[in-house]
Amino acid sequence: MKLDRELHLSVPSASSGNARGKSAKAFSAGGLVALLVFAFAGHAFGNKKPKFAYVANQGSNSVSAYTIDNATGALSPVPGSPFAAGTNPSSVAVDTSGKFAYVANLNSNDVSAYTIDINAGALSPVPGSPFAAGVAPFWVAVDPSSHFVFVANGCGASCGTVSAYTIDNTTGALSPVPGSPFAAGTTPSSVAVDPSGKFAFVANSGSTTVSAYMIDSTTGALTPVPGSPFAAGMAPYSVVVEPSGAFAYVANSGSGTVSAYRIDSAAGTLSPVPGSPFAAGVNPLRAAVDPSGQFAYVVGGVSDISAYTIDSTTGALSPVPGSPFAAGTNPFGVAVDPSGKFTYVANYSSDDVSAYIIDSATGALRLVPGSPFAAGAFPFSVAVAGQSTVPFAILRLMAEIDLDRKASFEVEGHFSLGVGSNGISPPSEDVNLRVATFSTTIPAGSFIDEGRGTFEFKGFINGMDLKVVIHRVGGDRFLFTADGAGANLIGTMNPVTVELSIGDDDGSTTVTAQFD
Repeated sequence: MKLDRELHLSVPSASSGNARGKSAKAFSAGGLVALLVFAFAGHAFGNKKPKFAYVANQGSNSVSAYTIDNATGALSPVPGSPFAAGTNPSSVAVDTSGKFAYVANLNSNDVSAYTIDINAGALSPVPGSPFAAGVAPFWVAVDPSSHFVFVANGCGASCGTVSAYTIDNTTGALSPVPGSPFAAGTTPSSVAVDPSGKFAFVANSGSTTVSAYMIDSTTGALTPVPGSPFAAGMAPYSVVVEPSGAFAYVANSGSGTVSAYRIDSAAGTLSPVPGSPFAAGVNPLRAAVDPSGQFAYVVGGVSDISAYTIDSTTGALSPVPGSPFAAGTNPFGVAVDPSGKFTYVANYSSDDVSAYIIDSATGALRLVPGSPFAAGAFPFSVAVAGQSTVPFAILRLMAEIDLDRKASFEVEGHFSLGVGSNGISPPSEDVNLRVATFSTTIPAGSFIDEGRGTFEFKGFINGMDLKVVIHRVGGDRFLFTADGAGANLIGTMNPVTVELSIGDDDGSTTVTAQFD
């Protein structure tokens, strides 16, 4: 299928506030079913996109690793998964750069540290791993700067501490912070760091309180804030801070509620928000907040996930219509991906992971096709590694979609890299393409360098015969073509979404197609 046309476009760059260019010369295409003409109209992925998910499996002493389909949210096992951990791993966390993963091992009293293969997602033990922790390390968190790791040590019914470590930014190795471990309440079961990296909060499930600390930005040492600890509900099991740093939320497993607090940005003290605590069903265990700060998700009970909207002014929670949503059996862990598109739930008693698409307007959840996905024995915690992205400065394309010829399409055009891009290398980076309902990830190593700035992929992938060519025309400017046949595009209708990402550079738009 070849386009027969003469086309001139004058369209805005990514930084333009509105579409000024409106001129287009004659366009004709024999057998054309749908014609799309579009330009970059916003950065659909946000500043991060999901790449890998990791699940700590308590029963199999392992970490399951998955590749995330950026378009659908589906999970695919990473080669080599699952990876060995310590005894009864209860929590997994990933640093903000996506370079390192850390696992708290409840019954071996240590923390496993791994380097993450940025292309494949595989885990390799960091030299010196595992690193000693306190008694019964239950939860692990990494601060937003990726300088420090904090671990809540449950250590039975009569004590509790927080271990603090500095991260070697080159190797990922951990070194104890001077003065560590630091005193906490009874049986601390969760630790969270606010987005500024100034404060740490610990849910003490055995003393119905939340401890709050000031973090020394140089050493990582913890100092209790005035008034700490603060009252919570019965058996507060987890704590999370929303992205603006204004509010904290605590899941109280013993009282079936979520306590909500306003955080004093200067002192780190906690004050209950009006209406707190909020009902959360039976035995709420873990909470997560989406990157926009609009929605909160709480798991626990027998087999569901509760969803709430967050009042950005007061911090109050209101149930999302349709909440709670069905999950697996005994969901114990929950995470929202860095783009805010997907939520993942670790189901302890059904040995799987439920994946959901988040409605960006309402916060409602619907299952990802293929969900749930198999995990190890007794999956207890889930974390998502994101990849920072840079939007294209310009993305100008046109596409042809022919539903009468075994659902074929052709996309042609050009793009320019945005400010902050470190360049692209299609042979060594994943390339993601979405056209309408078809989406695929072309794995790193699949493109061939044809010389003279031309890179080509040709093969059968995700049910389609696909050919993609990327050609450098000078500087940060590239030509792009994609030809595919055999995809299931039945039911395609307006609006049509097209997304392209190459490594950490990407662009997207939603367009209106004209069908004959």
